[in-house]
Amino acid sequence: MPKTTCRALFKFAAFALLIVQSDWRLVAQTVSIDTSSAGQQQVIDGFGTCLSGTEASQTTWWTNLYYGDLQASLLRMDLTPNFKSPYSDNSYNSPSYGNPGPGGNFVRTYTNATTYTNLFNGSQAQIAVMGPNIDSNIACFNFTVNGGGQQVAGVTAELGKAVITNLGDFKLFASLWSPMPWVKVTDANTYQSGGANPPANGTPFPFIWLGNFAGGSLDVFGTPRPEFNDSALGPAEFFRLTAWLGFRGLNEAVHGELILMERLGE
Repeated sequence: MPKTTCRALFKFAAFALLIVQSDWRLVAQTVSIDTSSAGQQQVIDGFGTCLSGTEASQTTWWTNLYYGDLQASLLRMDLTPNFKSPYSDNSYNSPSYGNPGPGGNFVRTYTNATTYTNLFNGSQAQIAVMGPNIDSNIACFNFTVNGGGQQVAGVTAELGKAVITNLGDFKLFASLWSPMPWVKVTDANTYQSGGANPPANGTPFPFIWLGNFAGGSLDVFGTPRPEFNDSALGPAEFFRLTAWLGFRGLNEAVHGELILMERLGE
């Protein structure tokens, strides 16, 4: 038998003998739970998930699992805006998957509303300028799946509401993960994740990638932009004002009223 093997067997035997002789035992930690009214408690609203795929479109098995077996009573959905044509043409004028745009990059970069409308690959992206007429503004958005039925999150939310008696409660949370792309400006950050057919490493934010609005900061500067000239529709800069309030106002909800007064006074 090779010397190396003998040494290994000897070490293993010695280790096993040490365990036997030391009466090695694992002792579990004792945990005490105070269920009295004086004990520290935390209220849990419920359990749930965020929908980002199409699983819930298979309503029978998914909803039985989610609302029936799991008894989930919370649902979070994405409120990132989807626009109708011409504002969303060519996936917001983005290179398509596997087909890079000018410069070999798979995204369209821009720095603000002005460069958002620059000519790119023979096309020019459009900006939806909105005013105080809510019905006219809503007409710019696409609230359905590819122009068809309801979005998955909406269908699932209705199903949750329908079984609210069995669940005891149902709460729907909405997250605006990104504003419309033309109200964003560069923030000095760059994409560095790599991968197959992605943006090139070092690509500055913000950019449009297959219809997704990636990165950048919300334009909250006080300088009016001609791209948002809505003087014929109502109070100036209505669109950027509402976008600003939607984000800064949520982050500073306690001071929301003061923020609104400040912006309206500019």
